[in-house]
Amino acid sequence: MINSDKKGNERLPEFQKYLIDKKLVAESKTSYFAYWVSRYLAYARRHKAPVDDYQEQVVAAFLDEMRSDSSIKEWQPRQADDALRLYEELRGSDTKIDISRGENTPLNPLLLEGK
Repeated sequence: MINSDKKGNERLPEFQKYLIDKKLVAESKTSYFAYWVSRYLAYARRHKAPVDDYQEQVVAAFLDEMRSDSSIKEWQPRQADDALRLYEELRGSDTKIDISRGENTPLNPLLLEGK
Protein backbone atom coordinates (compact mmCIF):
# COMPACT_ATOMS: atom_id res chain seq x y z
CA MET A 1 0.00 0.00 0.00
CA ILE A 2 1.34 3.42 -0.97
CA ASN A 3 1.26 5.84 1.95
CA SER A 4 -0.13 9.34 1.57
CA ASP A 5 0.52 12.63 3.28
CA LYS A 6 -1.97 14.17 5.70
CA LYS A 7 -3.93 15.67 2.79
CA GLY A 8 -4.29 12.24 1.17
CA ASN A 9 -1.89 13.02 -1.67
CA GLU A 10 0.43 10.26 -2.73
CA ARG A 11 4.02 11.40 -2.38
CA LEU A 12 6.41 9.90 -4.95
CA PRO A 13 4.28 6.76 -5.40
CA GLU A 14 6.76 5.17 -7.84
CA PHE A 15 9.53 5.50 -5.26
CA GLN A 16 7.37 4.07 -2.48
CA LYS A 17 6.39 1.14 -4.71
CA TYR A 18 10.06 0.50 -5.48
CA LEU A 19 10.93 0.45 -1.77
CA ILE A 20 8.09 -1.98 -1.06
CA ASP A 21 8.66 -4.24 -4.07
CA LYS A 22 12.39 -4.57 -3.37
CA LYS A 23 11.77 -4.89 0.39
CA LEU A 24 14.31 -2.12 1.02
CA VAL A 25 12.30 -0.40 3.75
CA ALA A 26 9.49 -1.54 6.02
CA GLU A 27 6.23 -0.67 4.30
CA SER A 28 5.21 1.49 7.24
CA LYS A 29 8.30 3.67 6.69
CA THR A 30 8.04 4.27 2.93
CA SER A 31 6.13 7.52 3.32
CA TYR A 32 8.92 8.90 5.51
CA PHE A 33 11.52 8.07 2.87
CA ALA A 34 9.34 9.69 0.19
CA TYR A 35 8.89 12.70 2.49
CA TRP A 36 12.66 13.28 2.74
CA VAL A 37 13.12 12.95 -1.01
CA SER A 38 10.27 15.42 -1.55
CA ARG A 39 11.91 17.85 0.86
CA TYR A 40 15.24 17.46 -0.93
CA LEU A 41 13.67 18.05 -4.36
CA ALA A 42 12.03 21.23 -3.08
CA TYR A 43 15.36 22.31 -1.55
CA ALA A 44 17.19 21.67 -4.84
CA ARG A 45 14.61 23.65 -6.81
CA ARG A 46 14.83 26.59 -4.38
CA HIS A 47 18.61 26.60 -4.85
CA LYS A 48 18.28 26.21 -8.62
CA ALA A 49 20.14 22.90 -8.55
CA PRO A 50 19.29 20.17 -11.04
CA VAL A 51 16.80 17.65 -9.65
CA ASP A 52 17.36 15.12 -12.41
CA ASP A 53 21.01 14.53 -11.53
CA TYR A 54 22.42 13.45 -8.15
CA GLN A 55 24.59 16.31 -6.95
CA GLU A 56 26.66 15.25 -3.93
CA GLN A 57 27.38 18.88 -3.07
CA VAL A 58 23.68 19.80 -3.04
CA VAL A 59 22.77 16.71 -1.02
CA ALA A 60 25.50 17.55 1.51
CA ALA A 61 24.20 21.13 1.82
CA PHE A 62 20.63 19.84 2.30
CA LEU A 63 21.75 17.44 5.03
CA ASP A 64 23.83 20.17 6.70
CA GLU A 65 20.77 22.41 6.74
CA MET A 66 18.79 19.59 8.35
CA ARG A 67 21.48 19.09 11.00
CA SER A 68 21.42 22.78 11.88
CA ASP A 69 17.64 22.74 12.42
CA SER A 70 16.93 22.23 16.11
CA SER A 71 13.56 20.65 15.34
CA ILE A 72 15.25 17.80 13.44
CA LYS A 73 16.14 14.75 15.49
CA GLU A 74 19.72 13.50 15.27
CA TRP A 75 18.83 10.37 13.28
CA GLN A 76 16.64 12.10 10.69
CA PRO A 77 19.46 13.37 8.44
CA ARG A 78 20.78 9.78 8.29
CA GLN A 79 17.33 8.55 7.26
CA ALA A 80 17.09 11.34 4.67
CA ASP A 81 20.52 10.41 3.31
CA ASP A 82 19.46 6.76 3.05
CA ALA A 83 16.27 7.84 1.27
CA LEU A 84 18.19 9.96 -1.22
CA ARG A 85 20.64 7.14 -1.96
CA LEU A 86 17.78 4.71 -2.56
CA TYR A 87 16.02 7.28 -4.73
CA GLU A 88 19.17 7.70 -6.80
CA GLU A 89 19.48 3.91 -7.04
CA LEU A 90 15.96 3.79 -8.47
CA ARG A 91 16.67 6.64 -10.86
CA GLY A 92 19.71 4.73 -12.12
CA SER A 93 17.63 1.62 -12.78
CA ASP A 94 15.52 0.98 -15.85
CA THR A 95 12.45 2.16 -13.95
CA LYS A 96 11.29 5.67 -14.81
CA ILE A 97 9.89 7.89 -12.09
CA ASP A 98 8.11 11.22 -12.09
CA ILE A 99 10.22 13.66 -10.11
CA SER A 100 7.72 16.46 -10.55
CA ARG A 101 5.63 15.04 -7.68
CA GLY A 102 8.22 16.00 -5.05
CA GLU A 103 6.31 18.85 -3.51
CA ASN A 104 7.48 20.87 -0.55
CA THR A 105 5.64 20.17 2.67
CA PRO A 106 6.19 21.71 6.08
CA LEU A 107 8.37 19.72 8.42
CA ASN A 108 6.59 17.96 11.23
CA PRO A 109 9.28 16.53 13.51
CA LEU A 110 6.66 14.38 15.27
CA LEU A 111 6.05 12.49 12.03
CA LEU A 112 9.16 10.44 12.55
CA GLU A 113 9.56 8.89 15.97
CA GLY A 114 12.34 6.34 15.93
CA LYS A 115 13.93 4.75 12.92
